[in-house]
Amino acid sequence: LRSGKKENPYGYVLAQRFIGNQMLIDGFPFTFRIWTILSCGPSTCRSYVFDGSIIPFGDKKVPPESGDSTVTNAEDLIVNLFLQDRDSAKDPWSMRELKDYLLNKTGTHDAFEKIWKDVKRITARTLAAAIPNIRKEAKR
Repeated sequence: LRSGKKENPYGYVLAQRFIGNQMLIDGFPFTFRIWTILSCGPSTCRSYVFDGSIIPFGDKKVPPESGDSTVTNAEDLIVNLFLQDRDSAKDPWSMRELKDYLLNKTGTHDAFEKIWKDVKRITARTLAAAIPNIRKEAKR
């Protein structure tokens, strides 16, 4: 992958953007770390979402007295596993742990299935938006 005229020394690209109104689990903000594979040939592209993706938690618990169930500032959501205080943060969850948590809270798999369907849809749209640039780079 190329970034401008410099060669990317890592061999991959990470793209992320803060999204407001972050949800909380047990007072901790979280995000999804979704791993995908995008395979492009001369005429087709296929993508795969890895169901072993993880859910990292922020290292700061939102105080219950705030009365807020969401996090609206990027500074309040630190999910970079290399930068946050790992001793005060919850360990990342697997998708299975999230599924079990939601089943315990709601009594059905419906909440998880809706979330996972939305994650796959949004991931597909994100990758689809990149395909024209990927094809252009592949031709070079």
